[in-house]
Amino acid sequence: MVYNGVPSGAEQWERYVHSLHPALRFIRTTGSYGIARANNSGFNASHGQYIVFIHDDLLILQKDWLNTFRRILDEHPEVGMVGGSEAKFIDRSPEEASWIEAGLKECDWAPTLSMVRRCHLEQGLLFDEFYRVGMEDKDWALQFRRQGLKVAYIPIAHHHIGCQGSYVAFFSDRSLLDGYTKEGVRERYFLEKNKDVLKPEYYTAQMDKWSGRDRDWRRTWWMKLYLKYYIYRIVGVPKQVYERIFRSSI
Repeated sequence: MVYNGVPSGAEQWERYVHSLHPALRFIRTTGSYGIARANNSGFNASHGQYIVFIHDDLLILQKDWLNTFRRILDEHPEVGMVGGSEAKFIDRSPEEASWIEAGLKECDWAPTLSMVRRCHLEQGLLFDEFYRVGMEDKDWALQFRRQGLKVAYIPIAHHHIGCQGSYVAFFSDRSLLDGYTKEGVRERYFLEKNKDVLKPEYYTAQMDKWSGRDRDWRRTWWMKLYLKYYIYRIVGVPKQVYERIFRSSI
């Protein structure tokens, strides 16, 4: 487990991880809270032919999911990554994606629960650490397309809690909050970096949208985060609140 949350929760999580199995490792990342850096740190400490990335807010309910993912990668060398939480699309529509086999469909981006072969990561298909929070998995998926590999999705039974653990960091770190809510910075970087693999019409439309602006004013999710930040700063965050959030994530 790689922990990139608030410092006050690290010791509790470390005790919990060590109580599960003595072979499990607990790694703390420092300074940036970056999800991309946390994922890369986990890979660098890992072993094995297959690597799985699981977000901190996911409860997996299906017992045979690991074997399902492994079988897909073994039988389909053209698939570079397989995900089980959701199938997302960037510059294509769902209708444009092909079925690889019954129940297994190609997509552009399969975040939250993903398996890849170790060899691809060793060849450089790691997460771009420019992204502290947001778009790191979307950008990562396009690196497979650039190598001529498919991203695939097969539904795995799960429950998505919804960032009840990691989002506590936003309430204690203003620089992290500012960086997360300024979408335009990430969007422009993403578009320029991946211009060679994105459809030209998608690139043009998105660049027109994000050129010269950092936020989509039609959406209010970032306003709610700022509101929570200032409320937490004014009233403080009782220890019981942190503990309740961490327990809900477990």
